[in-house]
Amino acid sequence: MRFCSYLAVAVVLGASTSAQARDYYYFNKPGVSREDYVAAKLECDRLAGGVAPKDVGPIYMAPNPNLTTGQNAAAAGLAALFAGLLLGGENRKVMRAVERTCMADKGYGRYKVEKPFVTEIAKLKSEQERIDRYFALATTESPVGERIKE
Repeated sequence: MRFCSYLAVAVVLGASTSAQARDYYYFNKPGVSREDYVAAKLECDRLAGGVAPKDVGPIYMAPNPNLTTGQNAAAAGLAALFAGLLLGGENRKVMRAVERTCMADKGYGRYKVEKPFVTEIAKLKSEQERIDRYFALATTESPVGERIKE
């Protein structure tokens, strides 16, 4: 039982570390109209959403003879959960790659910004103000942040 407790703590610590490592970026193409940007983004999102999930088949976990039936079932459930999380992460990586490639093909540059910059926009009172601010970033002549090479 202690092993499960240690495992749970390790998972929580690992999850919080990976969440903190997130990259914040946006796409920019100077002078693009709002309609053209929305159309390009929707098309790229549609393409990225079409990524087929990776199917590895059933996950086999040998039962441990030192555990009870209930404990083996709980261990199998945890193994399946972690396998699903890992496979979901791989699918999201492929979807992001498709989105980046599509937007780059349409002439958009990708710019990395820091979390405080995104947090500042998120603090705006109305949703319309946030949308306008993000669109202004997407069309500005002098983009904010560091250009990411594709």
